Amino acid sequence: MSAVTGGLSSTTRKIPVNVPWLTKIPDNWKVRRLSDLGQITTGATPARDDARYWVGGTMPWLTSTVVNDGEVISSREHVTAAALEKYHLPILQSGAVVVATAGQGRTRGLAAVLSLEATTNQNLVSIQPDSAKLNSWFLRWVLLAAYEYLRGISDDGGGTRGVLTRSQVADLQVPLPPLVQQQSIAQYIAREIAHIDRIAAVGGHTTEYFTERRTALLAAAVTGNLDEDGVI
Repeated sequence: MSAVTGGLSSTTRKIPVNVPWLTKIPDNWKVRRLSDLGQITTGATPARDDARYWVGGTMPWLTSTVVNDGEVISSREHVTAAALEKYHLPILQSGAVVVATAGQGRTRGLAAVLSLEATTNQNLVSIQPDSAKLNSWFLRWVLLAAYEYLRGISDDGGGTRGVLTRSQVADLQVPLPPLVQQQSIAQYIAREIAHIDRIAAVGGHTTEYFTERRTALLAAAVTGNLDEDGVI
């Protein structure tokens, strides 16, 4: 397994970090704010009663529900060039990562990677990573590992209608391994989660068991705490 993750193992020297949702990371990793690693934007909703912004639109326009898919490959709605101009909507390239700032159930705080060019409404914060610094899929896994922290800072006085802000996402401090290692870790996580999902489909354990396994995998992988057999 250490070869898969670029030399990462439980014997790697760890150093403490002053980050609320992290404790220690390997000594060859860094910690950076997301705002230093890419462009952070948010979108808007063009007036629904103005046909100029919707009829004949070709630009995919996304809402917070897309984060439940993990990878965004299509859109139900599209906006026009007039909407892009009027509302200063960001044009996101494939590889951007979107985070839901609002939504029902578990939606708020979830993240997905775009595999198409698109724009968004105001309930998504988008990160267009600097590809020389940050791998999109590694970032998605990091954000999922930080999910409970993001939910916590977005809670509205302990209520159920909290909102995650653009500045909170931009200020999030994330672990940053060397780029090649990010790619290897992202691929490893994808394989392991697919394996967990296949086992879950067969049955034999509770939903909570598999949720805990996914959570443990993400937390261990994106913070450099894997042993030679996988999750510690």
